[in-house]
Amino acid sequence: MYAIRIMKDVDSERITLPELKPFIGRKVEIIVMDGECSVSVPSSPERSLAGSVVRYDDPFGSAVFEDDWEALR
Repeated sequence: MYAIRIMKDVDSERITLPELKPFIGRKVEIIVMDGECSVSVPSSPERSLAGSVVRYDDPFGSAVFEDDWEALR
């Protein structure tokens, strides 16, 4: 998937975007948002979780208690 982001001041109801030349003949999705909008669209599933963890108590610790491990029995 190829995507571009264009920031442009709108001064009429018609906009010329020469940056769209690589997309000629292809089906595209066009989204228009106010420049004041703080919503961002994640570019991948990994980025959708970016910044969601506040802190790690023990990042290298076990995910389960030792007593619950079948492998240790």
